[in-house]
Amino acid sequence: MEYVISLAGIVLVLAPWFFGYHADSAATSTSVILGAIIFLVAGYRAIMKDKHAWEDWSAGIVVLLAIAAPFVFRFDAPAFWSALILGIIVAALAGYQVIVAWPAPSHPAGTT
Repeated sequence: MEYVISLAGIVLVLAPWFFGYHADSAATSTSVILGAIIFLVAGYRAIMKDKHAWEDWSAGIVVLLAIAAPFVFRFDAPAFWSALILGIIVAALAGYQVIVAWPAPSHPAGTT
């Protein structure tokens, strides 16, 4: 799952050139910065053996920024849709990891 989130981060970094909005400096810098953060956090989580919830939560927060950015900065259509769709995909994946896939806490025998 972390590799898919990392890939989405890379796509968000490259989206300004894929979808032709690299001339819009606000949309390009937002896409590159947030995509790089998503890639680095998800890549760190993929590499490290000891998993922590902060990685998923931080990716989720960055993704919420990616989802909000098109509305706040009033991106044009290609930038708007790429940030929104990739943001929703990563939010769903990170949310799944936090809510469903995260292992339940283990309790010592005899405690609840």
